[in-house]
Amino acid sequence: AGEGRTTATAVVVSAVGAVVAAALYVFATQDWGDAAGPKERSLLLDHAKLLGSFLVIYGHFMYYNLTGEFTEMKTWLNGAEDIMWPAVHARGMVMMPLICFVSGVCSQGAVTATRIRRFLANLVLPTMLWVFVAKPVIYDSMMTMRADTLQERVRALGTLQAFHEEWYLQALVLWRGSTFMLWSNFHPAVSFVLMLGLSCLGGYHHFDQAEIAWMKLDEALGFLP
Repeated sequence: AGEGRTTATAVVVSAVGAVVAAALYVFATQDWGDAAGPKERSLLLDHAKLLGSFLVIYGHFMYYNLTGEFTEMKTWLNGAEDIMWPAVHARGMVMMPLICFVSGVCSQGAVTATRIRRFLANLVLPTMLWVFVAKPVIYDSMMTMRADTLQERVRALGTLQAFHEEWYLQALVLWRGSTFMLWSNFHPAVSFVLMLGLSCLGGYHHFDQAEIAWMKLDEALGFLP
């Protein structure tokens, strides 16, 4: 009976997530008759980004406490495992489709020099700074609060060996870059079918072999918008 309730809950939560993602796509891409004037921001899209950010932060807080990396389970969260694990699984069913649909909506439109410059300046460069400098040197050192960790990370940075993966940012670079270089050259229906095929392939075939595991191709293809 317990497994049946868990399955039913997962189905309901997944259905709600699909409805929210579909509504986001419809309303965020709807032409409201303002083509003559400047394009206004989509409040629904902004709210979806806010909800996605909240689910990411809150979900990571719960997950790392449940796995023991954080220590709140020893204090004020002691005994909350039976509530937190279902919450972690439920938020993932909504969060991942939501942020992937948001990425897909933001990737739409004609490829222009301005969009490419923004892609490089606002996504590629920050991602490189994070995975090659900020996360392996600053973040990892703060997680241990030990001087020898900082020294080791600084030496790794000096020898160009500092790296700490961040799968979603890396996948987002691949998603957005492939849109500019590849998918925008096809009819939308053709692009959709090809991306769906790649996504299924990424879900059933293991691409992250040892030599290229850092690229996070399983996640990038499995969640391809």
